[in-house]
Amino acid sequence: MGKPFYSRRYYQLVSPPADTADQIAWRIRRRAAGEQACREREAKFPVLTQENAAEAIAWQEARIQELMREGGS
Repeated sequence: MGKPFYSRRYYQLVSPPADTADQIAWRIRRRAAGEQACREREAKFPVLTQENAAEAIAWQEARIQELMREGGS
């Protein structure tokens, strides 16, 4: 049999909505905050061990949230 035909309307119904400019800007800010927090974590915790890994990850996640609040203001 041939390939099934799906109308344009069908694709509009099942496709997710397009990203807004605000969503794209948020993702860009989040990526930049993550990269900055990673660099800062590497400076603060130069060697990750089993003992300090959980603390380093928690610190990095908190720092990302802090940077997002600062950038969103």
